[in-house]
Amino acid sequence: MNYKKSYELLKHLLKEKRCKICNAESLHVYEHVAKCKRCGVLLNFPYLFPREEDFLVRLKLDEAAREKRQTTSMDWHVKSGHLNHENFTHMTLFAA
Repeated sequence: MNYKKSYELLKHLLKEKRCKICNAESLHVYEHVAKCKRCGVLLNFPYLFPREEDFLVRLKLDEAAREKRQTTSMDWHVKSGHLNHENFTHMTLFAA
């Protein structure tokens, strides 16, 4: 998904207070966290808009180079998310 589509989707999800996992309109918002009443996921809220595009525009990259940077960024976020999940699981098991 490109920046513009991501931005528009997040703008819609914020306005409607929808879960970005299951798209339900059942978020219970706390200080900076929201819990979806439908799927139970905890989310950072409000959602942050992607910032990479502004950086990439300033670099004056061609489309191929921009896509490569976006892919690299996405790969990093996927790996980071996996490691965060793994770490949280280990902490929970340790505490139990």
